[in-house]
Amino acid sequence: MEKGFNFTKRMEQSAVKTEIVTKYFYAWANVMLSIPSINRIGYIDLCSGPGKYEEGDEDSTPLIVLKKIIDNDKWSKSIVCMFNDENSEYSKKLEANVNSLIGVDSIKYKPRVLNETISESTAEEFMKKKIPCFSFIDPAGYDPLSLKLIYALTKDFGSDMIFFFNYNEINRWIKTDVQEKNMIKIFGDEVYRQLRETLPQGNPKKREEMIMNGLVKALNNIGLEYVLPFKFRFEGSEKTSHYLVFASKGVKGFNIMKEVLSKNCTKGVDGVRLFEYTHTAYRADGYQLSLLGSFNTPFDKFKEKLCERFRGKTLTASDVFIQDTKNTEYISSEYKDALKQLEQEGKIVCDRPATERKKGTLADSTKITFKME
Repeated sequence: MEKGFNFTKRMEQSAVKTEIVTKYFYAWANVMLSIPSINRIGYIDLCSGPGKYEEGDEDSTPLIVLKKIIDNDKWSKSIVCMFNDENSEYSKKLEANVNSLIGVDSIKYKPRVLNETISESTAEEFMKKKIPCFSFIDPAGYDPLSLKLIYALTKDFGSDMIFFFNYNEINRWIKTDVQEKNMIKIFGDEVYRQLRETLPQGNPKKREEMIMNGLVKALNNIGLEYVLPFKFRFEGSEKTSHYLVFASKGVKGFNIMKEVLSKNCTKGVDGVRLFEYTHTAYRADGYQLSLLGSFNTPFDKFKEKLCERFRGKTLTASDVFIQDTKNTEYISSEYKDALKQLEQEGKIVCDRPATERKKGTLADSTKITFKME
C-alpha cells in the first residue's frame, strides 16, 4: 500500500494546519505581489492528498487555496500552483477535483498535479526554481525531508515554507544506525553527530528541546535565519506528536507568521502566549499552539530582556522590534506596549515624551534611549 495520510474524515489537527498554512499563504501572496518587480509567484504542495475528505465532501488545503486564487483577479493571473502526491490514487483524485472547480479555467497558469516520489532528484529539480514560492510539505513520515530539498525550495528571494516534522518518529530513531542516513539528510552531518553524542536517554523534555534546537541550527546553517516551530501533542496526552515548522530568510515573513498564530492563541500565566495545539475535547477554550525555549517568556521578563539587550543604546521603536523579534513570541503591538510601560517606569527615554504624543501611541520612528542602569 502506498504511504499517505487518511483522507476519510477531516480531523481537528488537519483543520488547524490548513488554517495556519492558508492564512500565511494569503498574507505572503499579498506582500509578494505588492512588489512592482514581481508579477509571478508560486505555491508548492509536495504531499497534497486528494483535495477532499470523503466524509462531508470537505475541501482540503489544495482546493481551499485554488478557490481563493480563482476568486482574486490579480492572483489568478499571477500564481503558479504545483501539487504532488506519491499516492497515485490521491493524485488522480486531486487532478479530477482541480479540473472540476468552477472558474479553474480562468487561472492563467494551469495547476500542475504530479505523482512522484520525493527524492534527491526532486531537490535538484527545484534548484532551477527562480520565482518566489511558498512551499508546504506535509508527509506521512519523514523520508521526503532533507536540508537539500528545503534549501532548494527557499533559496530564491521571498521564498518561505512550512513543513511537517514528525518529532515522535525522529525521536525514536535518531540514535539508531538504521536511520542514520535519513537523520543526516534532515539535520546535516555536524548537527546530527552532535545530537547523537549528547542526547540524554531520559529527561524527555530536555531531549525534545535539544532535538528542536538542533533542527533550528540546521536550518540556520542553510540561510534560514527565521524559524518558528509550533507543536502538536497526541490527543489526550502530554506527549509530543509532531511540529509544523515555518522557515524563512526574512524577518517580514517571520513576523507575518507570528501575527497569524497570535490570532489563534490564548495567553497563559504572566501573559505568555501558548503556541501549542491541544484538542478541544481537553480545552474548553479551543485549541492552542506552543513553542519551546525562549518562546515562553513572561511579559515582565520580556521587558527586562529588552533593557539588558539594548542597555545604553539609542534606536527607533521599529528597530527594537526588528532586531529582537526572532527571540520572542511577542508581536509588534506588544513590543510597543512593553516600550510604553518601560517609559512609564523610567527605564527608557523617548525623543517625544508621552505628554507630546497622542495618548497611548508610539510611532515606529520614535527614537528610544535605554538607560544604562
